[in-house]
Amino acid sequence: MFYKPKAYTKSLSRFSTLRLEARMFILYHNDMLMSILFTMFYFKHKPYVKRIKKPSPKRGGLK
Repeated sequence: MFYKPKAYTKSLSRFSTLRLEARMFILYHNDMLMSILFTMFYFKHKPYVKRIKKPSPKRGGLK
């Protein structure tokens, strides 16, 4: 009698934790992803900004 609901709650909790992990991952990496997308979009449509802008230390090797 107890096996079925226990297994069901276990699978449900696993699913919820996976969703929570995905949500936390998105929350933590949203700023980084958006900044990368923005810089790619910006440099794609405005290539002259690269020449005016000073070379950032990120391009040197720190990634």
